[in-house]
Amino acid sequence: VCVTPSHQSPLGMAMSLPRRRELLNWAAARQAVVIEDDYDGEFRFTARPLDALKTLDRDGRVFYVGTFSKSMLPALRLGYVVAPAWAREALVAAKHASGLGAPALTQAAVADFIAEGHLLRHVRRMRTAYAQRRRVLEQMLGRHLGGQVDVLPAIAGLHLAIALRNGVDADELTRRAWAAGVGVEPLSRYWVGEVGMQGLVLGYGGISAARIPEAVRRLSRVLGTL
Repeated sequence: VCVTPSHQSPLGMAMSLPRRRELLNWAAARQAVVIEDDYDGEFRFTARPLDALKTLDRDGRVFYVGTFSKSMLPALRLGYVVAPAWAREALVAAKHASGLGAPALTQAAVADFIAEGHLLRHVRRMRTAYAQRRRVLEQMLGRHLGGQVDVLPAIAGLHLAIALRNGVDADELTRRAWAAGVGVEPLSRYWVGEVGMQGLVLGYGGISAARIPEAVRRLSRVLGTL
């Protein structure tokens, strides 16, 4: 089973400690493995980052997967796996067989960047910047869309999810928003089967805080046409 316990994608909540233990007990009872995708857990704004599910694993069932796409930049094309000892040899063999190895020079540069403390300082700076963007986005949503959407609670990550009220169709709103120059994603893209909630995912990782108010105003105007 694949989970995102530090920041569920796309709704945004974190998995509680009791639920984490319940998941590990479930995996042990069924001889299953758990893939922990910690894609942006560094960016937690109201408290220190949660310890990984992997730290609770006593049976060698959790594969902790991370990426530098969020903490640094997607163009690096680098990720990593902290795997149980019993699976490492097979994982290395599978990686070699795929023929898609990451450049050694890039790996060495990132390793030095981490060892010299630059990544930690960079993440701290970006956490402050993203927290500001998040505050601005929440304020603008409350000001311009307060009676029409519910902001789903989340304390980490680079996006917010909102639930639409009044039966608004999220897919149609998405099409009109893009036409107005506002990039959003409907929650329907994350559903398998019948969609359980009409809503949007609003990312703020690639937009400055100064541009967020106008983006929300445009979204509000588009929503007013539905």
